[in-house]
Amino acid sequence: MSQKVTLSRADQRHLPKIKAMLLEGASQLDISRALNLRRETVNRKIHRWMKTEDFETWLKHVWIDLYSTIRGEDPKEAFRQVTKLIAKMMVAKTHAEFEGKLEVVAPWLNKFQSPETNTPPTPDN
Repeated sequence: MSQKVTLSRADQRHLPKIKAMLLEGASQLDISRALNLRRETVNRKIHRWMKTEDFETWLKHVWIDLYSTIRGEDPKEAFRQVTKLIAKMMVAKTHAEFEGKLEVVAPWLNKFQSPETNTPPTPDN
């Protein structure tokens, strides 16, 4: 599930243009030029937006529109695309959930790495 994230006014102001340009297939560089922002700034805005419920809602609507088009043209391809989308969303959610825990686990894991090789120890060392 999405976290309860509130976008800043600046993010909210840029979001309609970002959404429209993403639908057109624009890159982050294209979007940054259109908004007169750095590409890194656009990247951060998109990442913040991706943590909101609005992003999931938008993505579902976009997907339904695209799926309807693909399904009419090639039902097998539509099935492949929905499978890919679901897999990507599951991986992204798992990664997001794990990412917060990594900061806690990393120092603990470092205790178990061999200083000479920077690898986890084997049972015989």
